Amino acid sequence: MNFLTVLPLAVVMVAGTQFVAAALLPSADRPRAALLAYLGGVGVVVTIGVTVSWLVTRALRGFADRAQTDVGHLERTAHRIDWAVLVLLAVLAVVVCLRRRQTGTPRWLAIIQHAGPGRAARLGAVF
Repeated sequence: MNFLTVLPLAVVMVAGTQFVAAALLPSADRPRAALLAYLGGVGVVVTIGVTVSWLVTRALRGFADRAQTDVGHLERTAHRIDWAVLVLLAVLAVVVCLRRRQTGTPRWLAIIQHAGPGRAARLGAVF
């Protein structure tokens, strides 16, 4: 799997949860303050993440030449990681299915619907 194959999947995974939260925050008790705090939390985390990623990339640039010689070993390791993640997802799917005995509004949805500015900022930082 190459970077261009994984990138759209990563964008959907990250943006999907943010769209859900942004769509539900207008129903909060103080919607304007909650949305502004949410956007502020997202902005802070994105700024910090991009800055740290840029600094790490610049610091590790010299290791790229050495990594190209280890391509065969990295491919075998990548296949093992793929299988490990697949097994982990299957186990988690079974656990979630076995714990689905209760119905009703999920707890996270109730939290978003009554989120104040502080909780909305933390939610933006986490998502």
